[in-house]
Amino acid sequence: MNSKHYRIKLKGEFNFSMIDEVFEVIKLPFIRIHSVNKYQLEGEENLFFLRIELQCKADKRIKYIEESLLRIGNNYASDISMEEVTKKNMAIFVSKDNHCLREILWRWSDGELSCNIPLVISDYDTHKELVESYGIPFLKLRLTKTNEKNDSIASSILMENNIDFIVLARYMQVLSPRFVRKFDKKIINIHHSLLPAFIGANTYRRAFERGVKVIGATAHYVTEKLDEGPILAQQAIHLTDGLTLSDYKQYGKSIESDTLLQAIKWHIEDKIFIYHNKALVLK
Repeated sequence: MNSKHYRIKLKGEFNFSMIDEVFEVIKLPFIRIHSVNKYQLEGEENLFFLRIELQCKADKRIKYIEESLLRIGNNYASDISMEEVTKKNMAIFVSKDNHCLREILWRWSDGELSCNIPLVISDYDTHKELVESYGIPFLKLRLTKTNEKNDSIASSILMENNIDFIVLARYMQVLSPRFVRKFDKKIINIHHSLLPAFIGANTYRRAFERGVKVIGATAHYVTEKLDEGPILAQQAIHLTDGLTLSDYKQYGKSIESDTLLQAIKWHIEDKIFIYHNKALVLK
């Protein structure tokens, strides 16, 4: 019998009995535990996070394990889930700048990103040839905060392609609240500043005019409030005096791609836990 891989995720108040019960459920001869990652937030919150990766050879017992974990979650008022590990379907949205798109496609083609890319959507035709050279369908469609028609078209196409999550690889349009709600915690954006500094557009120019000594990039989940979603990853670069605005942009591009790729990997691997509009990554 072929074995399958599963991931268990748990978030709740710390309780020794709950943890013991979880491990008692999976302590079976046909289960092989590959990894266990855990973290406890002490103090007032007293939250506990647990991620288990395992291999199971007995399909008929999976339902028993899932029901047992659900019961534990209900008994201890905790969020707990168990899902089979399969390749997620990722859609990419991009505008004119293509440095993030190029890096994602190259890393994906090199096998570094364990996901499928069923399509790329852009508000420009600029990257059609690049995308299709990887055998990925390209669609020109402009999604904005107020274009309900294109909103519906995009939603239908994404559903048809069984898209699990969306990456905004420097997509410069603001998505509608309705669209964001439909893909809650499933849209990853790369913002070209160290949030919460310089929310919105023209961040490099504003940073240049302010004469900042550090610039950076932030990958975050998209929420209805612009650039205020849970922060997934950040990187920074220290600047020397006398740089031009063009220098700021060039240095920034060098870390935008890396920051976004790190967040994508963590999302693919189900390592991200959300609490109080914050993200905790179990590495």
